[in-house]
Amino acid sequence: SGPLTWTATATGTDSGFGGALLSSGCGVLNITTLRGGLSVTPKAPAPGTWLTVGLTLTNVGWGTVSALLPALDLNVGASQVTLMAGPAPGGPLTLAAGGAVTVAWTFSVNGAGMVTVTATGTGTDSGTGGTVLAAASGTFPRRSVLFYGPTAGGREATTPNIEVTVWSTTTWATK
Repeated sequence: SGPLTWTATATGTDSGFGGALLSSGCGVLNITTLRGGLSVTPKAPAPGTWLTVGLTLTNVGWGTVSALLPALDLNVGASQVTLMAGPAPGGPLTLAAGGAVTVAWTFSVNGAGMVTVTATGTGTDSGTGGTVLAAASGTFPRRSVLFYGPTAGGREATTPNIEVTVWSTTTWATK
């Protein structure tokens, strides 16, 4: 992320006059990078309770991201949850350089099983007009005998598993 600065120089000979030609130019292009992080609260909800999936989008570039739209896909286990609200805020959003926003989706938990989600934010780089994208994916468990049942020692396991993959892509073009 950050500004891309360049200088170009071209030299040649004028075919009509035979004189030397020199042309140069320079420019600065602001490149904006969007990063995404995923959270699930609580990490291991019981059936009949609610959970919140949050996508935090951070503009780590130099330009503003406009027309930013959040989206969420339930990749695995969609029947295990029901969307109750969200995304909030829904967009389109504007995110200044250095700014961050957390978008939330609220679900009711219907049953046991794993749920895998991918949340994305897609917008427009104000400097280049190019598309910026951030995404984060995660898998969260349900409360079940496997994760929370009594152990041989009579105690409950209380540490849920959560895996989060964060990736970011910036596409830009000069105008």
